[in-house]
Amino acid sequence: MIKLILTVLGSWALLLTGCGGSSGGVPSFALGGTVVGLNAGQQILLLSGAGTQVTLTTNGNFRFPDRLPQGSKYTLAVQQQPASQTCVVSNGSETVGIKADVSNVTVVCTDNPAVLGGTVSGLPAGTTVTLGQTLGSGNPTNATISANGRYTLAVRPGNGVTYAVTVTTQPQGAACVVSNGSGTAGTSPVSNIDVVCSPGRLSIGGELSGLSQGQQVQLKLAGSGIATPLPTVTLSSNGSFSFLTASPGVTYGGEYLVTVDAQPAGQTCTLSNASGAGVTTAVTQLRVSCAVNRHTLGGSATGLMNVVGGQPLVLRNGNDSLTVSGNGPFQFPTLLADGGSYSVTVGTQPTGQTCTLSNDSGTAVSGPVGTVAAQCLSFVWRTRLVAGSGQAGTIDEVGAAARFSGPAGIAVGPGGDLLVVDFSSSRVRTVMMPLGAVSTLAGSAVPGLVNSLAPLSASFRAPAGVAVDSAGNVFVSDSGNHVIRRIAAATGEVTTWAGSGVAGYANGTGAAAQFNGPRGLAIDAAGNLYVADTGNHVIRRVSPVGAVTLFAGTPGTRGRADGAAGTFNGPAGVAVAPQGTVYVADTQNHLIRAVAPSGTVATIAGSANAGAQDGTGALAGFSLPMAVAVDAQATVFVADAGNHALRQIQVVGTVGTVLTIAGSGRSGYREAVGTAAAFDQPTALAIDAAGQLLVTEGGGNRIRSVYRSPN
Repeated sequence: MIKLILTVLGSWALLLTGCGGSSGGVPSFALGGTVVGLNAGQQILLLSGAGTQVTLTTNGNFRFPDRLPQGSKYTLAVQQQPASQTCVVSNGSETVGIKADVSNVTVVCTDNPAVLGGTVSGLPAGTTVTLGQTLGSGNPTNATISANGRYTLAVRPGNGVTYAVTVTTQPQGAACVVSNGSGTAGTSPVSNIDVVCSPGRLSIGGELSGLSQGQQVQLKLAGSGIATPLPTVTLSSNGSFSFLTASPGVTYGGEYLVTVDAQPAGQTCTLSNASGAGVTTAVTQLRVSCAVNRHTLGGSATGLMNVVGGQPLVLRNGNDSLTVSGNGPFQFPTLLADGGSYSVTVGTQPTGQTCTLSNDSGTAVSGPVGTVAAQCLSFVWRTRLVAGSGQAGTIDEVGAAARFSGPAGIAVGPGGDLLVVDFSSSRVRTVMMPLGAVSTLAGSAVPGLVNSLAPLSASFRAPAGVAVDSAGNVFVSDSGNHVIRRIAAATGEVTTWAGSGVAGYANGTGAAAQFNGPRGLAIDAAGNLYVADTGNHVIRRVSPVGAVTLFAGTPGTRGRADGAAGTFNGPAGVAVAPQGTVYVADTQNHLIRAVAPSGTVATIAGSANAGAQDGTGALAGFSLPMAVAVDAQATVFVADAGNHALRQIQVVGTVGTVLTIAGSGRSGYREAVGTAAAFDQPTALAIDAAGQLLVTEGGGNRIRSVYRSPN
């Protein structure tokens, strides 16, 4: 409490009267002021010179009950401070003599800084320990203690200030540890910051990071300076740790070694700064870093025969790619995460071979995987006749007895039978596989633009491309009529799906759209139809409801520019790869182009001039490539009409490596192996479920098969 004593100088009697009152004719005056800063729960006892006591428990104005006669002198002093506070009086005296009421006495109370201290024990005689004291974000202040027992730190924090006390210098031959060393100061003394010293031992600890939730790692402490039995510590969370709970530490001047005694499940923890000798201070720099285990993925290849200059075997696991250069063990460059999965596929088949995989997928990986097996068999590309006599005509028959007239587009239906558009006879034909039995699906003997519920009563004019959707509906690019036709799977009805029937360029739905001599067609997994709009030098896209938009190219502009504003020159063939890339036979440019789903164009193979050379990128040559097809491994095949050959392209990124797989380069007809075979203007391509290439010969009036055969 505060006790204020009022000493009145003079011999006046203090009598209570009204304000400005008098005693025996002498005026008297009130004495008072203001109290500020007094904490709740505290009180101030004011004591007047006349012995009158006043107890104040709140801040605000106060007044002594006694009045002072005019001319009195007085002095106020704090006799007793409140708990945890110090109060100071200002304007507390008068040496001349009062002549009016006094109300400017001020008592200001402030919190006392907290006293920090505790007990030191175990400190060897003749040694000292240095404590570092940090207040708030300030710099530490050191205090050296040379004896056991109670101690008090000289620097005191104010109310609400954080503090931290640590050992900055250990005593020689001992290790001291601070307990209760941090907190936030209040108004009461802190007396439990204890320092316990262990003669001859120093603590060992550090930081743990990377440990997965729910896992734990066990460490073992060894060394000449470590007591036996050798202690261990089990850690289950990241952050700071110490061996103090398991060991009194390392002897002063001794050595230590920390090892991992038990790894966490699915992880491997490594140590740094894990050993030391001549230890004189506590060890805090030990680092334990844990990471999820990674496992190798590999296997072995057999039967691989890498052809000089040919395409090697490329395996893929997700985004990880591996080129297998020979028989024997192989290993992917990227490791598998513990508990993860893998699925290895053939990204690229080696030239002249087919490789099959076994043990190629797995889940919940917990160790190295080395069982993936790639078995490679050599093959050659052989040709055989499917249908067609080689003479122009429209005879529906089986195999060589059938006749076609300028067969162009070809597609494989849901059941494996073929759809072929006969350009010169303006009919749509079917070929039943594998017999090669030919029949007419739609189209009359007279070219025209007639829709009909009876497909043989409908008419077409120079149909050039065909595609089949997953429901069996057939789409035909009716080149001479500049429209896209549809043959319904359920009824056979022939309708005009898109296009006005007049050559031009316009986007829109149904008859509002315009094309100019459309040729190649392809359908993606979503049912979108891609059209090689040859006369407009662009690629168009037709939605499942018949809405026509521009996909790539600049309408009416011939060119060979790549990029978002790419250009084409009379593109005739299109195909959609499994990942959505659209490949284009850019016929008049003698190029093969790739169009990303965004519409960005890239040239993957071919040069500005017609040629027949195999090679990579611009080193390869084509001559009037008419069609493209893509298999399940994203290998691209080209009907190179001007070279009378079939070409294969292995694409990596936007660069393709070209290889001639069939055709001698001269027009003719010969069933044979590879380049010993002869074609007459291969015009269109399709690939069936077995990987067999089906080829139309526009000049030879035949349907041919090109297939892999063991060598």
